[in-house]
Amino acid sequence: MSKKILKIDSQILDSFSKCERLFQISFLENLRKKDENYSIDRGSLCHDILMKYYQEYKSSRNKVASQIKGIEYGRSRVNHYEAIDIPRGMEILDNMREYFAYYMNERWLPIDVEKIHKKVIFEDDELTLLYVGKIDVSVTGESADIPIMPIDHKTYDRWYDPLATENQFTGYAVLLDVKHITVNKIGFQKSYTADKKFRRIKLSYTEERKHEWIHNTAAIAKDIVFALENERFPMRRTQCGLYGGCKALDICNIDPRARDGIKEKLYKVTEDWNPEVSNHNGD
Repeated sequence: MSKKILKIDSQILDSFSKCERLFQISFLENLRKKDENYSIDRGSLCHDILMKYYQEYKSSRNKVASQIKGIEYGRSRVNHYEAIDIPRGMEILDNMREYFAYYMNERWLPIDVEKIHKKVIFEDDELTLLYVGKIDVSVTGESADIPIMPIDHKTYDRWYDPLATENQFTGYAVLLDVKHITVNKIGFQKSYTADKKFRRIKLSYTEERKHEWIHNTAAIAKDIVFALENERFPMRRTQCGLYGGCKALDICNIDPRARDGIKEKLYKVTEDWNPEVSNHNGD
């Protein structure tokens, strides 16, 4: 048996782990819902603003000017998102102004912004596994014992704490070989004060936790290879009714004879997914 080379990111890993059929629809057929989700577009716009801010601040070290440029860039991007009308766009910009004011005294100094990282995380006689991740921003200045900190921005409406077990976050710790990452949560609850809306949650990873994740990921990667080679993508029906719904539910929750029509009506074919180009989930 020839040795396989597989390139994956957290979105591929999450999708396949949830349901092989979801993986097939999302990453082999490249189908996405036509009606863009507002929360996804909102997350993407906030990422645009923060990307511009940290790019400017990295070069100028002028915090106020960089914040202004970030907001201006966000304003220019509002009409790029189908689910964001002008009133919603203004609400997002106002929320980001409040965010910048709240963190005016932050000590983060950006090192890399929106940088793609890739690393061979596992190799044996059967498989070489290349893992890829795009990290929103990597910073220094957190403390003397943390020389570099990967940061992931997340927008949200409901209160929840991120889990250290999530593939995206553990993958960042492995890619950069660090002990900590920070999830930068940006809330949009109008009834919350800034200290509740804007939270930065640090997750920690020992070498043992990272080692466990690597071998768990390698096992799933071998299942992906098997599925691709044998064209076997069964539904994991226990996933269909989970909170937030499934992006493929409109396809699966209908008679198989009608699925082609649903795909044409409700979904669009996008470009092939390439983890080395982009792996944002929009939030």
